[in-house]
Amino acid sequence: MRQDMQNATVFYDRENDIGVISLNRPKALNSENIELAKDLLQAVDVAAKDPDTKVVLLRGEGRSFCAGGDNRQPPFTNVEDFRDFIATLQDITRGLIRLAKPTIAVVQGYAAGGGCELAMACDLRIASEDAQFGFPEVKVGGLISNAGTYLLPRIVGLGKALELVMVADYIDAQEAHRIGFVNKVVPREQLESAAREIAARIGKNFPTAVRAHKIATYFGTSLNLEDSLSYEVELACANWATGAREAGHETWRKERGQKKG
Repeated sequence: MRQDMQNATVFYDRENDIGVISLNRPKALNSENIELAKDLLQAVDVAAKDPDTKVVLLRGEGRSFCAGGDNRQPPFTNVEDFRDFIATLQDITRGLIRLAKPTIAVVQGYAAGGGCELAMACDLRIASEDAQFGFPEVKVGGLISNAGTYLLPRIVGLGKALELVMVADYIDAQEAHRIGFVNKVVPREQLESAAREIAARIGKNFPTAVRAHKIATYFGTSLNLEDSLSYEVELACANWATGAREAGHETWRKERGQKKG
């Protein structure tokens, strides 16, 4: 099922219970211009409201995932237009992080600058062996401005984050995996199937429990121990009230031929 969008820079499809958001500017390596940013924000909203989607993949058509900002779009003539563009990109990040469904970035080719930030806004990252990751902003007089300085040190640690943004060299998929930036590296021809296989495995789990763990883990990075414990117990009780815990335990007992009690 392909959701009709206002135009063709982003598509939203659903394959069974997996939602797929596809960046569709392959000739420009899916670089971010104003049009793509607005369409991507709309697609994230469509995915959030799709009741039949359990897991969302974010991918790019063609040779690359996303090469960052499009240097070929007309230059901004005033700071307010530039601010609005950044605000739209930041709303995409907010939408992906707050999405009550797991998200997986499916990365081939370049994930540069804003493309890296898009990948980081997803919960998991699966990369092909030819993927390249980098933050070239300091080499072109720009600044990271879409949660990269917030997310990157939380994913790879402060020292490695500072190295990546100040030296601004690209790293390949194996190095990205070694430092914990990506979760899995596969041959290019296996990338799409590997992402869908992980999405299917997540989709078999209880949605309320998966959602609660996503929320708790994100919040836990900014809470102290006592606040994190308090938040966990409230989420656990809310999940219990849905009946998911007892249903899951009953399934577990049936699979092992055990009786209740």
